Amino acid sequence: MGPCIAMGAAAAHALDLAGSGSVHEIDLKKLPEASRNWINQKLIYTHGYGITMNTANGFTPEGMPRFLVSNMPVESTSADIKVTRPEIYYGQETSTEVYVKTKQKEFDYPQGETNTYTTYQGNGGIRLGGPLRRMCSSSQGLSTKLKSAPTNRP
Repeated sequence: MGPCIAMGAAAAHALDLAGSGSVHEIDLKKLPEASRNWINQKLIYTHGYGITMNTANGFTPEGMPRFLVSNMPVESTSADIKVTRPEIYYGQETSTEVYVKTKQKEFDYPQGETNTYTTYQGNGGIRLGGPLRRMCSSSQGLSTKLKSAPTNRP
């Protein structure tokens, strides 16, 4: 399947990633000014990351919830719960479109001094198809750069 648009998508970078029991949508306003370009905002930082799960009656000695699923990358304390793709492409706080299933790898989450990258594996979004459909999508206000998106990929 070729490139498609995920409406209302999110991503996470060195934003608010502290805390082991959090789900993170991206706030593109928190990207460093030098990182606020079309390629980063539309192709690389495409999604947020995370999932948490706890029981209603499980607490640590400090009174905090005892998580069954948490952290980045995701860890589970239950052998019955396996999470393999905790990406958040559709969130409550985001309203911008991103382009997925392109040749550009998408930022997933930081891991020490390096970053982990991924590619969208879902079926949601609007399939762009060929140049005519891209031009029509562009004229609908999705993005004026939509027609040239393929040339911006490495």
